[in-house]
Amino acid sequence: MANCDKLKEEQIQISKENWNKTLADVALYIKDQVDKGLNPEQYNPGPGKPLVNLLKLAEDYKNESDRQVMEISNQIDAECTEDMIGIAQTLVDLAIAKFTKGISLILPRYITHIDVKEIFNGKPFGGDNSIVNQARGALMRGIGIDENSDLGKVILDPAATAKNSWENDNGDIGNFIKGLF
Repeated sequence: MANCDKLKEEQIQISKENWNKTLADVALYIKDQVDKGLNPEQYNPGPGKPLVNLLKLAEDYKNESDRQVMEISNQIDAECTEDMIGIAQTLVDLAIAKFTKGISLILPRYITHIDVKEIFNGKPFGGDNSIVNQARGALMRGIGIDENSDLGKVILDPAATAKNSWENDNGDIGNFIKGLF
């Protein structure tokens, strides 16, 4: 992840340097117009050309610079996360092959596969259709617990249930506790 942060810093720095040069040029034009007593909102770039609002141009360039920085940041975050998940998936697959003494390589993939992406997405037992989740659902139905009931939600996703309860609690004690944080 450190390489991702370094790459992000470098790319953002390059983008900012390029935009800073452009913004500095516009600032010089604005200063020149003000020094001459002219309105920088009605800059005349030459005969036959439309007037240019240098203040608006500088604002547009600044907004575009900020947008580009955000785009670079999001793109590198997305790509590095996918790389990290791919590396982790390879390591898990190798570990499974080692611990099963190679049997996992000849069995159907769904029997021994652990999907690292699902773990990173907060589902340590795999996706909704994983064997663990299907067995858990069958067990819950077998003992009469509806998966959509409050108890079922607590069993299926205790963290999200606690968070939702915490956020939706409007009682005096709940508000007092929230006020402390």
